[in-house]
Amino acid sequence: MPTYDIAVGYQFPTDRHYSAFVAGVRRPWPVVELEISVNDEVCEYTDVRLDPGQNICIRACVIEDIVAEKLRALLQQRIRRRNRRQDVYDIARIVKQLGDSLNRRKVSDYFVRKCRRRSIEPTRSAFDDDIRDRAVHEYETLFDQHDPNFIPFDRAWSVVRRLVEDLNIPE
Repeated sequence: MPTYDIAVGYQFPTDRHYSAFVAGVRRPWPVVELEISVNDEVCEYTDVRLDPGQNICIRACVIEDIVAEKLRALLQQRIRRRNRRQDVYDIARIVKQLGDSLNRRKVSDYFVRKCRRRSIEPTRSAFDDDIRDRAVHEYETLFDQHDPNFIPFDRAWSVVRRLVEDLNIPE
């Protein structure tokens, strides 16, 4: 199944580099990178209004769906022989930000559904040293380690492990 990688750049007329953007001399900044897969199961979504003054919405996965997908992607590293360093950071950042408001029952349900769709066994023990070793590969290159948002890998991995322990999934 195809996955579409899209980069969307934008520049506002009030930005100081707008004229260079319009003239084609400068690329837009910032750029938002999107990955769209037609093979993933979306368990729950919501409509997000882009501009409060207009009736323009996009359909986006709820945060529990995103966390479940990232957990599933971590387990799929072994199958695809890939590394998913960004997912550990993302999960840790989301859990840190949302705390108890992250609905772990939904994460559990969605995680199981997403794993079964890909023939992956959704268990706690699947988050083993091999998955950890794959996820840590080049993790430190994600951000400037002096960035206040940076979460060192060991701390981020322990957040992921605690979340997995909180889920209603087989041992």
